[in-house]
Amino acid sequence: TMVELERVINRHEGGELDIAVRATRIFKLEWFFDNLKDKLYPGGEIEWASLEDQEISEVVLAEFKALMDLKKPEETIELPNRTFGVAASLNLRTKEKLELVQMKSSVSQNKMLLSHIRLHTAIARQENNNQFNFNLN
Repeated sequence: TMVELERVINRHEGGELDIAVRATRIFKLEWFFDNLKDKLYPGGEIEWASLEDQEISEVVLAEFKALMDLKKPEETIELPNRTFGVAASLNLRTKEKLELVQMKSSVSQNKMLLSHIRLHTAIARQENNNQFNFNLN
C-alpha cells in the first residue's frame, strides 16, 4: 500500500519518528531488489492495482449508520458513500481487507461488509447492555 504522511506524532532522541500515515493506493510488488539500480537502498517494480471502489447498498449504509449511532451517539458522523470508506471504519484484519479488495462484484463486497457490520452491532449492543450490569460498592 502506498501511504501518505499525515503527521509526526513524536520525535525520539535517536532520530526515530512515530508517525501517522494514510493509505492512498494499493499496488502489487512485481519484483524486489536488495539494491535498486545504483542506489544503496532496496526497491522494486510495482503494478498499480485497478480497484473498483463500489457504491454501497442502501441496506449496508443504513445498518452502518445504526452501528455508528450505537457506538458514538453523541457524534454526528459523515457517512461514506463507497465500500472502502465503510471498510476503513470497521477495522478489518489484513486478510479481510485483502479479500474485500479482490472481490470483483459490488454485491460480494456489500455482503461481506454487511456481515461485519452486523457482528460489530451485536458486540456494541452487548457492551452497552453490560455497562448497566455493574455496580460500585
